[in-house]
Amino acid sequence: GNGTMSSCGVQLSVSIMDTGSNKAFTMGGLTQRLFTPSKPDVVVGPAISDVAQATATILGIESIDTAQISYWAASPLPSVPWWTRPS
Repeated sequence: GNGTMSSCGVQLSVSIMDTGSNKAFTMGGLTQRLFTPSKPDVVVGPAISDVAQATATILGIESIDTAQISYWAASPLPSVPWWTRPS
């Protein structure tokens, strides 16, 4: 507790993509990022329910298996283990 951070061997790499709340744009950018050597372990967002539903479907494919946290989506989404939103 002295307010300093010590090395824990974990590094976070962040990539930000402005989706513009557009499903086609989001899906294109997500697909491009998923099939790279540095594919994401977690996706935060998108905020719009319609777009979040589409990304959750792709992220849940077994070979991709990437978690998604949608912080603003309000519509009921399929009950899938790789998707969550704060309640």
